[in-house]
Amino acid sequence: MQSTNTVFQRLQSILETCGTCPVCGEPLYRPQVAIAGREVPGACPACGYKTPTGVENKRNPKEWQLSAQKKAANAYLVGNSLTPSGRAFSNTFETYVAKTPEEKKALAFAHEKVDTLVDQPPAHVYFTGPAGSGKTHLATAILLDYIVRRNYLAKALYVDWGKLSTMYSGRFNLQPDVQTYLTRLMDGMQTCDLLLLDDFGAEVYNGTTTKAPVDLANTIFNSRVDKNLIITTNLTGEMIKEAYTQRIVSRMNAHVSGNAMLFAGIRDHRATA
Repeated sequence: MQSTNTVFQRLQSILETCGTCPVCGEPLYRPQVAIAGREVPGACPACGYKTPTGVENKRNPKEWQLSAQKKAANAYLVGNSLTPSGRAFSNTFETYVAKTPEEKKALAFAHEKVDTLVDQPPAHVYFTGPAGSGKTHLATAILLDYIVRRNYLAKALYVDWGKLSTMYSGRFNLQPDVQTYLTRLMDGMQTCDLLLLDDFGAEVYNGTTTKAPVDLANTIFNSRVDKNLIITTNLTGEMIKEAYTQRIVSRMNAHVSGNAMLFAGIRDHRATA
């Protein structure tokens, strides 16, 4: 298999630079030889911008910039998140079916929380209630809509707490590539613009957990005190306090006033999907 450097060197032998990309500032390239007697418009390999030819529908630099921002935001979200399945990001406002008054109330509340996270940060959005009540669906929808509302300039992460706590508890025995990913994920969770922590407390059994998840929770919640956060959990506040201590509850509640919702009286969405 040819190395990347070899392929790039061969491309350089047939391409030439023809200006600077108006979107990202990287060089534009085109073939050195005209095709059918016409010079081929330049293109940017960094962001995908193509010099308009006058034939296709023209896109102005702002449209190209937004397209590049969308690509980068989605790449960060998908490439760094720790999700329970590959279908996690199919949970949007459009795919949430609200039939009952309780479900319609939950949907309206979720839409409001996008406004809060965008316009009045920091905010801690807190969804609690039984499994299958739609907490994760609406929390993910908030996350995705937040990215759009921020014109794709925000870095957001979805993290499944059950997977994370298992990975963190066994961190000293992980393969090097997984350890590298965990290090990057930990940094991202502490610095990103919006973190969705899904199914917090999933490892709690009979009201207790182990030291590693408690240490993990302390690290994350200490770093998110003044940053946007979405939490979904099946546990009550008292159960969280018993398993993780009052300090964790205090960090979670830092900006939760007006942003918490109990998903009660809602059908099991998993059973009816």
